[in-house]
Amino acid sequence: MFDTNTKLDVSCKELDLIESALETQSKILQVQVNAGTEDVLGKLNDVKRLLTQIDNARPKRKCCTSTTTSWLSFLRPAS
Repeated sequence: MFDTNTKLDVSCKELDLIESALETQSKILQVQVNAGTEDVLGKLNDVKRLLTQIDNARPKRKCCTSTTTSWLSFLRPAS
C-alpha cells in the first residue's frame, strides 16, 4: 500500500488559525443539519474528525495554547 499522508510544516499560530476556521465551519454545518439539510451531515462528521486529529497531533507546547483566557479559567484550580 502507498502512504497517502503528507506531512506539513505548520507553525503553532497557523495551526490555531486552521483549528479556529474548522470550528467555525463545524458550527455552520451544525446549523444546516439542524435546519434539515441532511446531505451536510457527512461533511460535519469529516470536520469534527479532522478537529480531533488536529487536537491529538498538536504538540503539547506552550506556544500552541490559546492566548485568550476565558473567565471560567479563573474558577479552575491551578495545576
